[in-house]
Amino acid sequence: MAVHKAVNPHDERGKLKTLQVLIKAEANVDAVDSEGFTPIIMAAQGGYSTHCKELAEADADVHVNIKGDTALILVAMNPGDEPAAEWDVKARDVVGVLLEAGGDAATTNEKGENALYLAKREKLPATAALLEQALAAKAAAPEPEPEPEPEPEERGPGCVSCGAHTKPDGSALGVCRGCKGEDGRALPGGPRFCSVTCQKVCWESGHRQACARYKEKQHRLA
Repeated sequence: MAVHKAVNPHDERGKLKTLQVLIKAEANVDAVDSEGFTPIIMAAQGGYSTHCKELAEADADVHVNIKGDTALILVAMNPGDEPAAEWDVKARDVVGVLLEAGGDAATTNEKGENALYLAKREKLPATAALLEQALAAKAAAPEPEPEPEPEPEERGPGCVSCGAHTKPDGSALGVCRGCKGEDGRALPGGPRFCSVTCQKVCWESGHRQACARYKEKQHRLA
């Protein structure tokens, strides 16, 4: 695959320009080769911090893993044959790029090993120090505040007698015929009822005297 070739850790030139051209052409930066490697994992294994940065800025997945080994974990293993002191410089730069792109220093592989453990085992002090800082910052970060409870959906006034917001069959509440305007709609503030029973309760408790129709009838009879 073209992107993989541009970050091949066995190619000392690294082919940075080729990678940039491929990214500009919208090549798949998360393509997986026959062994399960993605370009950013190969770049990390090669110690190519600049290549990792190019890939990360193109939204390559820094969390992808091979049997639990992420790019962060693999670079801390010192996969090449370089002396620890030389690899430490490269690994530190790669780790810095991966952390800035959202890599998680706390991630562990199938053996329960994280990148910090491996960096210390491989005697990479500069890389280990950077990972320790990342873990300390994560531990000190405040817990994210829980999402606020959604505001209850605004509902109109309920049944004036029992408080229900629908009739027993789920349909809209009824209104007193005398409390409707000329357009047939309920007058503002008029009582709603979920059943005839609740309407009778309201009527008997005083709505008879307050009902607009009743008042109008009384006015016409006067």
